[in-house]
Amino acid sequence: MVTYYYTAQLHKSERRAREILAVYPDGKYVRDATLYLAKSKLMQKDVSDAVAVFQKIFDGDYDASFKSEAAMTLGTFHRDNKEPNLAEPYFRALRDSLGNQEEKLLA
Repeated sequence: MVTYYYTAQLHKSERRAREILAVYPDGKYVRDATLYLAKSKLMQKDVSDAVAVFQKIFDGDYDASFKSEAAMTLGTFHRDNKEPNLAEPYFRALRDSLGNQEEKLLA
């Protein structure tokens, strides 16, 4: 899944992520699969599905590193779409608790 993503085989990355989520719903790679599913969907321009999955990560029981990546992606997406009111909560979350030093500065 990760290799497929980084070699721009996005449909294969998405398919593999979905397989992992279906076959191992309680497995140790569920969080990674969810993240790469969202990233693959975004790269394929399936924005509504990608945003929904990133929102699931941001709202869910995920480690701060996953949540910060979701927050940065969602904040950037809304900022780029000229929706500052929707971007603000994600950038605030990065600044206040989720982000590392670099992410806090970017937010």
